[in-house]
Amino acid sequence: MHPRIHRLIRFSALFVTAVSLGYAAQRSNLRADITEEGLSQITKPTQELIASISPERPVVIHAYVSKEVPREYVAVRSQLLSILREMQARGGAGLTVRIVEPEPYSPEAQEAVDNYGISPQPVTSREAGRVQQMQLFLGVAFVSGPHEEVVPFLDRGLSPEYEIVRALRTVTQEKKKVVGVLRTDATIMGNFDLQARRQQPAWRVIAELKKQYEVRSLNPGAEIPEDIDVLLVPQLSSTTTPQLEFIKKYIDAGRPALLTVDPMPLFDMSLSPSEPMKPPPGQQQNMFGPPPQGAAPGAPVMDLIITVCDNAAGEVCPIWPGHPATAHWGYADPSAGEGTDDEKREAFRKTLHAIHQRLELLINLPADKLEKTLLQHTARELSRAAATP
Repeated sequence: MHPRIHRLIRFSALFVTAVSLGYAAQRSNLRADITEEGLSQITKPTQELIASISPERPVVIHAYVSKEVPREYVAVRSQLLSILREMQARGGAGLTVRIVEPEPYSPEAQEAVDNYGISPQPVTSREAGRVQQMQLFLGVAFVSGPHEEVVPFLDRGLSPEYEIVRALRTVTQEKKKVVGVLRTDATIMGNFDLQARRQQPAWRVIAELKKQYEVRSLNPGAEIPEDIDVLLVPQLSSTTTPQLEFIKKYIDAGRPALLTVDPMPLFDMSLSPSEPMKPPPGQQQNMFGPPPQGAAPGAPVMDLIITVCDNAAGEVCPIWPGHPATAHWGYADPSAGEGTDDEKREAFRKTLHAIHQRLELLINLPADKLEKTLLQHTARELSRAAATP
């Protein structure tokens, strides 16, 4: 046989074999994982989640994926489509996957925006020395009855399978788990900034938690509600002994909690624990014990202790009966100044006016800011507010 004919026959056989294997793989829902890290392979927990979807509570996935994408997004698009197609192949009657490749300004593009808030994102592409702006769809919507979860845009660096599984798990839950966030000096749930006089947004971690859980802000001065599935305590060091009692009771009941420790008190005294770390001589330190005794009969109960002299900043204060809230408003000692009698009187007047101004801000705040559990944080925030003499 002529060598050329022999090579042609071998090539034809290899070609037919490759086509047959590809067809067989497609028919049997097999998919080779060609990425080094296995990012396009559906993991076993994902397979179990897909198998658990009931036809009685079906899920419809609407994926809006641009047909043409920049080189930087080719891998993201490929992984997303690969996962969605395998989910469609593995899913039963309870799972429907709809993949749409919308063109700009097309009815499908308008559908994505109107129905699910998935809009094309402007992306800058750099190829062959040219800079090009593109409008890119890489969004997925998950619908199950009245429940809906949307991933607006799968950017580079995000795991498509993680985002898909998170959204799928959320939309198939009968009821979201509840994460309780205890209010402490670390205002991760957002807070009203007294100095800027505006509401500060919640931290990004809260936004991420809200994608999958019901997140609830908790009063640290009350018992943890029974319907809390997980307790999150940011900056444990800022809690008081009575508040720690509620946390301890929750943990002793065998309920899950995440307690975080913040190193910032080492650098910012305003974030230091609300009670002295060292007990006075002769007393044992007991984190969860009763408050120290020693108040004289008939002594007034203190709710808030404010030190105002600059020399008092960072000093170890005595233990006050009842563990009131503490804060430091630093002012220069007017008696330490030099000058004429009139100048000294003016120094006292300015200091008194500055203290009066902060006190006016404090007592005129909304009632919820003056609750016992929030009083310390409110007073410490005022220490950062500008007080013009």
